Amino acid sequence: MTDPQSDRDWIETVVDLAKSLGFDPVRLRWRLMRWQKAWWDWQQRTRNQIGHAGYQHKVCPQCGQVQDRHEQRCVKCGAALGARVWQMANRLGLVVPTAVSVSTLLGMIIAVAYLRLMLSRPGTGYFTVGSEDLIYLGAYYLPALEAGQLWRHATAIFLHIGLLHLGFNLLALAQIGPAIEDTFGRARMLFLFMFTGVVGFAVCQAMGMVAVSAGASGAIMGLCGAAAGWGQRDGTGVGRGVRNQMLKWAAYTMIFGVMIRANNTAHAAGFIAGAVLGFVMPPRWLRRGLVRGSDVAIGCVGLAALVVAFALVLHPPASSDAWARAHSAQLRAYREAATSAARQHDGE
Repeated sequence: MTDPQSDRDWIETVVDLAKSLGFDPVRLRWRLMRWQKAWWDWQQRTRNQIGHAGYQHKVCPQCGQVQDRHEQRCVKCGAALGARVWQMANRLGLVVPTAVSVSTLLGMIIAVAYLRLMLSRPGTGYFTVGSEDLIYLGAYYLPALEAGQLWRHATAIFLHIGLLHLGFNLLALAQIGPAIEDTFGRARMLFLFMFTGVVGFAVCQAMGMVAVSAGASGAIMGLCGAAAGWGQRDGTGVGRGVRNQMLKWAAYTMIFGVMIRANNTAHAAGFIAGAVLGFVMPPRWLRRGLVRGSDVAIGCVGLAALVVAFALVLHPPASSDAWARAHSAQLRAYREAATSAARQHDGE
């Protein structure tokens, strides 16, 4: 804690110096005092936050009951408490998926797919990825899709164009995924992720988008849309709050997508598909947490799509390599033609 007397001394020293230079001493004094008070308040909030994050006991995320730090489950409601380090991260405002969760599984698969992408060709960089490598492992590529490789709608979800792209989507998945999983259940969350991701790239094909594309952002936007649709259908203050928060996420993603020229078609299509599915699921049905035959069915569909898509990323068919090489040859021919045209223009 700073000494109030020393704080007043330095303020008066600055005021005296400013007064000699012709500044208004009264206005400057009050301004410095306000800044000093804001600094004290920030220090106090920081100390309180650190103290709260380092709280020795656990707090149940379901009922709020204070538990002994060694308890693994809440003694009141039986909910899993998780490790203390995860509780500390949550108190700092970070959402951390539990070790056994669909969000963690998807994050691991996406990371492994990126590693597979790095090892697909000798000399590939780690920060950016060439279109030939993306096409080889199953990225969205219109000519290949029109030739019948519709599985690219699913494999493209797990591929990313660079480390920044990968990191942004993993962070978004870690922040949004656990809440969706908690509300809809693991089976529904996995189905929503795969279904909305596939819909996003399918709409791109329907609209004739020719650019090579990949990434999980369409599927993540689908999760946002599902939460927004659920919040709208729920109609409570909590539901409307969730809806508004998801709409903000969607708006930020679309604006960022415009700035970096990302695939906003997949973003919008995934969000709309998720919103429709989230809206048609009755909130009371979700809250009861009942496992129905339909839940098992959609969970199996989502898991099957995940397994098949990941297997194709790890072991793409020979035809995929042929499409990648054809695309690379087309790019080389285009560059050579452009260089030749530029030389002819300079010669004239």
